Formats: sequence, structure tokens, C-alpha cells
Amino acid sequence: MHGPCDRDKPGAPCMKERKCMKRFPKAFCETTTIVPDGYSNYRRRDRQLSNRWVVPYNPY
Repeated sequence: MHGPCDRDKPGAPCMKERKCMKRFPKAFCETTTIVPDGYSNYRRRDRQLSNRWVVPYNPY
């Protein structure tokens, strides 16, 4: 999972000029399309996952 960035962490490594360079968060959509700026907009299902599903693990 990518995040958190944006307003929550403006100093995150992926942030440049107050925007995520990796274009997150990405919108959910039913089909894959090509948008006018040349990037593909891939199908993304809304599975209701968030950071609460990530188990923190540090063996040290």
C-alpha cells in the first residue's frame, strides 16, 4: 500500500510541489481506459482496504 501522503504527510518522499509524484490516491473505476494525458487509467476495484488492514511488523 502507498501512503499516507498529501495533507497527512507533506514531507513524504513521494511529494513534490504539494502533489504525490506517484499520482495517488487513484480513483476506482470499472474498466481500463486511456485518458487524454496519455496515461492508462486501470480498472481498480473498491475493496474497502485501508491502512487498518496492514499489520505492523518489525522483527528488531
